[in-house]
Amino acid sequence: MSDSQSTRGGEQSTDHRTIDGQNDLEWSLPTIRERLRVASFWVAIVLPILYLPLLVIGLSNGLRTGVFLVLLGAHLLALYVGHAHNR
Repeated sequence: MSDSQSTRGGEQSTDHRTIDGQNDLEWSLPTIRERLRVASFWVAIVLPILYLPLLVIGLSNGLRTGVFLVLLGAHLLALYVGHAHNR
């Protein structure tokens, strides 16, 4: 029963089957994971451009230091998630 609703004992069930018997979520998760990996890879490459100006003008106040630390943390996260791109 592909893409159909059936009633058994008053109970409705929906069977959404796609490629090789996998449901939509199981099929789309690898695609989403790969897109996230690719995006993280490129964010990790481009992100240092954003925090270099902060280093040039200095981290003299708390706001600049906080922004720098948030950008640095985002960079580390992007490196971790995107490290497996094209392996």
